Amino acid sequence: MTADTKVLNQKPLKKSELVSYLANYNLPKFVLEKVASKCESELAKKGKIIAILDSMNEAALTLLYKIFVKCEDDEEGEFSDYRFGVFISSKVHSKIMFDQPITGGSGTEYNVKMVVFGNQGLNAVGENKSKGGKVTVDELKRFNKMVKDISKSKDGQGLLSAFYGSSSGYEKDCNKAFVGNTRTKTPVNKYGYSIPKTITLLEFKDKNTNKIFTAPF
Repeated sequence: MTADTKVLNQKPLKKSELVSYLANYNLPKFVLEKVASKCESELAKKGKIIAILDSMNEAALTLLYKIFVKCEDDEEGEFSDYRFGVFISSKVHSKIMFDQPITGGSGTEYNVKMVVFGNQGLNAVGENKSKGGKVTVDELKRFNKMVKDISKSKDGQGLLSAFYGSSSGYEKDCNKAFVGNTRTKTPVNKYGYSIPKTITLLEFKDKNTNKIFTAPF
């Protein structure tokens, strides 16, 4: 009864408190833009992160707090997608776009959850399973096939990284989905070495991200 009373009596955080919490997180612009649009909030285009956050309304700040500080989940799995997008953004250092149609070398069009375009075109793709049971071998086989097909397309020649995230784990022997994959040779960069093309499986719950498996493609 005491715990329930504590929850009921918990006061909403003030705007200044929300800004203070969120300023400690590396929130990329694409996430701030999507949340601001969702909450009909203003969003400063330039300035330090505190000033940008302070330009947002309380609804947007509260939503960001739920997603990144409290690590809450929603029925649609959108909150988890945002967290996964931020993780990928931290790895590839480029802007991410959500739900983009990409055509593979076979002519098949795929609706990809997350894509990253750099100066040389498409350089990363990501898929995230935010709810439901553990990721199956068949699901990973489809992802593997998609990644290899996209990498053979005109737009995907620069594709170097593919990420699969799960909030509910992976089935045993998930590595069987990548049997037969071989390393693709890529041109030597200006530093004198070739960057391998890699598929990375990740499991993330709350604020912890664990690498489960990597495979070439």
